[in-house]
This record gives sequence, structure tokens and C-alpha cells, in this order.
Amino acid sequence: MRQLTQILRLAAVEAGLLAERAWHWWLREMLALVPSRWAGPGALVAEMADADFVFAREGEAGALTKAALRDAGGTVSLRLAPEAVLRRTLRLPVSARFRLRDILANDLDRQSPLDPAAVLFTYRILAVERAAARLVVCLVLVRRDLVEAAVAGLRELGFGVTDIRLSDAVHGGEDRLDPPTPAAPRLTRRHRLAAALVALGCLSLAADLGLRIAAQQAAINRLSAAQAQLDAAASRVLDVQAAVRDAQNQAEFLAAQRATPGLGAVLAAVTRLLPDGTWATAISDDGHAVELQGYSTDAAGLVAIFDGSKMFADAAFRAPMTQGPRPDLQQFDLSMNLSAGP
Repeated sequence: MRQLTQILRLAAVEAGLLAERAWHWWLREMLALVPSRWAGPGALVAEMADADFVFAREGEAGALTKAALRDAGGTVSLRLAPEAVLRRTLRLPVSARFRLRDILANDLDRQSPLDPAAVLFTYRILAVERAAARLVVCLVLVRRDLVEAAVAGLRELGFGVTDIRLSDAVHGGEDRLDPPTPAAPRLTRRHRLAAALVALGCLSLAADLGLRIAAQQAAINRLSAAQAQLDAAASRVLDVQAAVRDAQNQAEFLAAQRATPGLGAVLAAVTRLLPDGTWATAISDDGHAVELQGYSTDAAGLVAIFDGSKMFADAAFRAPMTQGPRPDLQQFDLSMNLSAGP
């Protein structure tokens, strides 16, 4: 009986995963058949770049210009770089499939050196191991304060965040996470009735507007041909101006990058050099020196690692190492100078 139950669980999990993949495939194929003039522009995506944001349309190459950004709308998807995301590959019993989120939430303190309340997480089922009756799950973790700071920065620019996209450089694709927003208030019966009356009024207004629009459509069609010609000419002018601005921005960016390594380059170098079993919790860069705090199973070996790199020199601990949140972890506070070499 136990073996039969296990077989049924495996079949249910695999059927659910297959149905989910089939749904996403069918949805992509159907959207591909919709003409672009009906589908409209793709979703607006804001990607963190150092302390600023780069805005682009989903599926389109190149960043949006300031002129196009003003007309882009009020919501964006926030995309975080792979180095801002911590991923863990776990193997769990197949019976955990139907309460997977609760199980992962209870296991956060073992998978990250940070407090569970300080992280946001999601997950993806990578595969089902039939022989061992286990799920291969990718646990995706990101710091809550990093996400909240990015959401607040976008809100100051006038954009609301619909979702958070976490790039997966190992398995490919993106994972999505809901932004940390307060829960919506519960609606009472009076609220529902008021909403129904408002919806009925909107439908009546829409019907009246539809009749008026139909009467005016003939006049609009006569002007459309002339307007289309003017729009095409204006679009060509805007494209040329945008290309010039992009070239100027790229030249200025490259000049600044040659002068001094930016925070993005420092973060990339630190991420590349940190060995397995080491987590960075804070990093600061004043243009001359870098301070790095975190936890490691071999904190003493970090000095040699950073001294052996081309970007950093004179690595030293600013304070004695202390015991971390787990017996095998040491908390470290390391400082190093930015090397003048390449």
C-alpha cells in the first residue's frame, strides 16, 4: 500500500509539472500569433545598475530614452542581477510537493546566514528523481532590504513594481517574486455591493461612449492617413536623436569606467573571489578602499585570496573574527585597498 501511494504521488507531481510547462508553452505560442499592433509594447523592466536603474522594454534591445520613459506608464518589473541572488539546490521527498512553500520557509535559517525575516524567497522544481522518489528544488533567496530599497527608489521615480525578476545564470530563465507590499484590506458586503454598482455604472457609460465613438469614427478615418505620414517622419527624427543620445551616454559611461572601477565592478570581483561557504552581508566602497563584512567557514583564508587578485591589495581584518550564527561559521570584518594595477 505504501508503494502504491508513493507511485501515485510521483504521478501527481509529474502530471502537475507537465501541465504547468504545457500551459506556459501554449500561452507563449498564442501570444506569438497576436499582431504587435494589437499586443502593444512589452512590459517595462527596470534593472538595477550600480545605484541607478536602466529601463527597457521586455523583448526589445537597448535602454529607453528619457523621452520614451516619460510615456512608458506607471508600473515596472524589477530585475535583479544574478550576483544579488542566493540559490540553493535541495533534494526533498516527493511528498513535500503539496506543502513545499511551508517546508522551505521553515528551513530558511539553515540555508542562509541571515535571519529568515530579512530575506524573501521563491523556488522552482528542477526535476523529479523517480528512483529515489525525491524532488530537485532550487531555493531562491534575496535580501529583503535590497528589494525594499529598490522598490522605494522606483516609487520615488513614479513607478509601481508589479513583480521582481531574478535572473538564473545557472539553469537559465528567470524566477519571479511578488514585491513586499502590505496585504489588501478585506472587503465587506457593503463594499462589494458598492463595487457592483460602480461596475454597472461604468458599463452603462461605456455603452454610451461606444455609440458616440462609432458616430465619430468616419471623420477620424479621413485624418488617419495624413497623420500616419506625419508620425512616420517624426518617428525617424526621434530615432536619430535617441541614437545620438545613446552614443553620448555610452561614451561618458566608458570614460567614467576607465577612470575608476565602479561599485558594480567591485561587486562582480568580490562575488567571483568569494569561495564556497562564504556569505557577504555588507560591502562599502569609497573609491580607494573596500570594506567587506560577512560569514565564512574559512575566514582566515580570505586575506590570501584577495591579496592574490589583481583588483585588491593589502587585505587585513579590521576586527578579530567572532563566532557566527552556526558553530562552523566565523563572522569577519575585512578591509582592502583597490589596486592601481589592471
